[in-house]
Order: sequence, then C-alpha cells, then structure tokens
Amino acid sequence: KKTQQCVLADGTSRVTCKGQQIYQFLGVSTFCEYTVVPEYNVAKIHRDAALDKVCLLGCGVATGYGAALNAAKVERGTVCAVFGLGAVGLAAVMGCKSAGASRIIGVDINSEKWGDGLNSKNKQSHAGFPSPPFFSFCSSRLAGAESSRRGRHMG
Repeated sequence: KKTQQCVLADGTSRVTCKGQQIYQFLGVSTFCEYTVVPEYNVAKIHRDAALDKVCLLGCGVATGYGAALNAAKVERGTVCAVFGLGAVGLAAVMGCKSAGASRIIGVDINSEKWGDGLNSKNKQSHAGFPSPPFFSFCSSRLAGAESSRRGRHMG
C-alpha cells in the first residue's frame, strides 16, 4: 500500500524542493501546477471539451463509481442505499444504476438535496427521514471509505 506511505506505487515521489523529497497526499494533485502521476491515473481529454464540465472527472467520480462496482459488487436487481449525496455519493448512485440496481435509496441530512432525486415526485421517498446529526446503521455488505479507496486502485 505505497499510497498510504505518501509515495507513488513504485515507492518513489520523484519530486524534490531544495534537496528535500516532497511526498504526495492521497494521490491527489488538484492544486498543483505540475504533477507526476502513474499512467493509469491519467485521462486524455479532447481539446474541445468544456473544462467546466470535465473538471468533474476527479477522484470523486472514480471513488464512488468504483465503490459500487468493484467494492460493493452491486448486481442486477440489488436494492442499494447510498449515504451522502455529494460528488462521491452521486457517482456511487451512477455506479449502482450502471450495474442494474432495481432501487437506489439516497440518504443525505441536507434536505435541500431531497428534491433533486430522479423520482422527486414520489414524496414517499422523502417521508420519515429525520435529520439528526448522525445516523447509526448495520449492513451485511457495506462499502465504506476503505472499500471505496480500493474501488479506485488506491490500496
């Protein structure tokens, strides 16, 4: 698990500053002008692509989508619940849909997101959800943060 050691998969960082080795954090270089990444972390983008749209192709999409397909191994007909509907959660929803889930339940404590569901006319989907500061739940097949990291080849 080289990425947890803050180096590339081959054990190097390849970047120095004034003789000091510079380490990475989670393989994310969002705020860098230049970066060194493994080939499998690079996506070629067509020169005519709208940059305000392709910027969404960051790690959040791969993390959520990969968690649904690779970690949770969602199968056709599965009923899924996705906790948190930010970028990672919405990508997990896309992964569940792609895998053929029969029902996808999105859970988020931010009530402003509730009306954006694909089936937002079905008010029952919003009924009975309190908004406490935390949720407690159990699952026999849960894909959490560690699993989602594996979904995008991080460890």
